Amino acid sequence: MGNLCHAGPVELVPTAQALAAPPKKPLTFGKDPNLKREDFMFSNVKEPSLLTKLPGSINGQQFIIEGCRGCDIFLLDNCTSVQIDECIDCRIVVGPCQASLFLRNCKKCTIVCAVQQFRTRDCEDVDVYLHSVTEPIIETSARLRFACFPLSYFSLQQQFDRANFSVWNNKWSEIYNFTPAYGAWTPLSMKSDESPLAPTMQTQEDGAVSLWKLPSTTVESLGLSVGFSQLIVPLSCGPHQQLMMDFVAAVVSNMSEATTAIQLLRA
Repeated sequence: MGNLCHAGPVELVPTAQALAAPPKKPLTFGKDPNLKREDFMFSNVKEPSLLTKLPGSINGQQFIIEGCRGCDIFLLDNCTSVQIDECIDCRIVVGPCQASLFLRNCKKCTIVCAVQQFRTRDCEDVDVYLHSVTEPIIETSARLRFACFPLSYFSLQQQFDRANFSVWNNKWSEIYNFTPAYGAWTPLSMKSDESPLAPTMQTQEDGAVSLWKLPSTTVESLGLSVGFSQLIVPLSCGPHQQLMMDFVAAVVSNMSEATTAIQLLRA
């Protein structure tokens, strides 16, 4: 047997493989090494707070919202994908999301979003105001309520264009429920001439308007509105409810004519 004892420390000689290995790069967010992960997430905010990302601050990156309580959250920019996990009693607005928005393990929340795909799992008691290019999917969730996307702001049309979304292609009510045993979704009540979010807007004595915790000065500077005449996404009620209103049909051949038609019908 050999002697395992030695008089001094063993000198470690690096192998050729170790010498050739490049140094590890610091973790970054996305493909841009200058992006910091913490700039693209709101995490574990437990006190009621206003959390905002204004136009131009996300620029098509993915975004994560997790573990927030009682917060009003505004992502008013293009996103690639959005993950919302384990949030309670939050109000969350998400601008055009070019891929999927995942909503998981959330309770008592209001979600306003425009997405390529909307998916939810293990959620309870959530209101969703939605523009979805594809059929929304719900799974193992209860007491979900849906309505059409009901607000606008100055740069929203530009963001829709950047995401290649058509305001006319909205499948918010064509919901596929993977687990109907957990309960069916229900449509939120709507009026023919009013955004369903109108009751949430607060008008102050000086006439200024605020939305949740978003102050009136920010609302004004962003042009954020739930006014029926300002909406770029046509309000639709889906097949589950009927609105008492006069009916007008407009036949258009391109998006420019479609936008003009909306403006004329609302005038």
